[in-house]
Amino acid sequence: MNIAFVANGKKTEFFYQIGLEIQKICPQVDIYFICSSSVQYDIYLNHGVQKNKLLLINWSILYRDSKPIGEYKLNEIAGYDRGLKNCFEDGIRYLKNMQEPFFNFVSGNNLKYIFGEMTWASEVLMARICQDKFNGSCAYLHPQSIRIPNGRFCFMDTEFQDSLYPIRKCFFQRFRFLNSTIYFAYYDKILHHVFQSLIPPLEL
Repeated sequence: MNIAFVANGKKTEFFYQIGLEIQKICPQVDIYFICSSSVQYDIYLNHGVQKNKLLLINWSILYRDSKPIGEYKLNEIAGYDRGLKNCFEDGIRYLKNMQEPFFNFVSGNNLKYIFGEMTWASEVLMARICQDKFNGSCAYLHPQSIRIPNGRFCFMDTEFQDSLYPIRKCFFQRFRFLNSTIYFAYYDKILHHVFQSLIPPLEL
């Protein structure tokens, strides 16, 4: 089974560490990364991630001849994006040109789950493409913390964040954990390990 993470700011390094922990427990899972900037792309290359497991969909795709694969209300998406709304025409061209490379990356690598935010226009578009072209075969999931009860998290499976992805369908279930308590405990263990490796101890 193959999964992908969508790099985003400081989560770029965080997702890489999460991927390492997943592969320690389940080596048959292949990890891929989707990057919207060359900085994110270079971070993964420097970690030794192979180029065929990386997708770069940065501003350079404006100059590619790529056809859209569907109707995804790009004007709406770009209008809500804090960056693209200030360069609207280029933003629409960017969203049109990223569709085919993203589709080919998902289908060519048989991705089952994609984990990322649903804030920027490119992220919302990827979620819409997964719902349209890969419904049932590849889900775009947004990890979200839960306030009550605290110390837990869930996956949102729509851009409106109005529904939860059923836990029994989540790929973590394939690790054969018995219930959500063990699942959450496993998640906490991963986060603890990752944070310990990323954040230096305080010097008192």
